[in-house]
Order: sequence, then structure tokens, then C-alpha cells
Amino acid sequence: MASTDPQPVSQLPAAPGQRLAKGSLTTLDAVAISISILAPGMAMLLNVPGVALIAGGSTPLAFLLSTARNCRQLSDVLALALGLALFPLVSLLQTGVDILISGVSAGTIAYGVHRWKARA
Repeated sequence: MASTDPQPVSQLPAAPGQRLAKGSLTTLDAVAISISILAPGMAMLLNVPGVALIAGGSTPLAFLLSTARNCRQLSDVLALALGLALFPLVSLLQTGVDILISGVSAGTIAYGVHRWKARA
């Protein structure tokens, strides 16, 4: 049965011509190779917080404007208006999910008004 213990790299057999000649890399070469390998990952990692900081403030505004622009029925307008009106009241509860509570409440009331109007 073969051993499953890993061998140290120095004991692994090398293919002919595949070994790095001693002294062929300088310290600067090794640093350059390391940076070139790490740079794409670091760029992705470090850019995300900056983009989120810049774009984070405009996301709610863009959502509000697109929602207001696409209101077609009375229930749409009512849901948006009630959501905006209920938010300051619900935020006094300091639950952490105040946007969710105000949105679901406003949407439910608007749906009820829509159903009531459809019956009449």
C-alpha cells in the first residue's frame, strides 16, 4: 500500500530541463512575480469598498425615482406614498428592519385598496 504522506518539494523528482537554475532569480525578480500573482486579487478586494461607498448613497435614490416613474395605477402611487409616510413613524421603533416593515405595511394596505376598488 502506498504512503499518502506528502513529500517535501525538495524530494520530488523534476522533469529534465524543468528545474530552475540556481541563482537565476534575483530578489527583485521574486518580488515582481509575487506582486504579479497577487495584484488581480488585491485589486478586486480593495476596489469593492470604495465603489460601495460612492455608489451606496445613490442606490436608494435611484430605486425611489424608478419606482415613482413606473407608477401606473392608484395602488402603485398609494403604496409608494404610504411607504414614504410610514417610514419615519416605523423608524421610531428602532427595529433595524424599518424599511421592510414600512414597505410591507404600505404594500399590504395598497393591495387591500386595490382589491376593494376592483370589487366596487
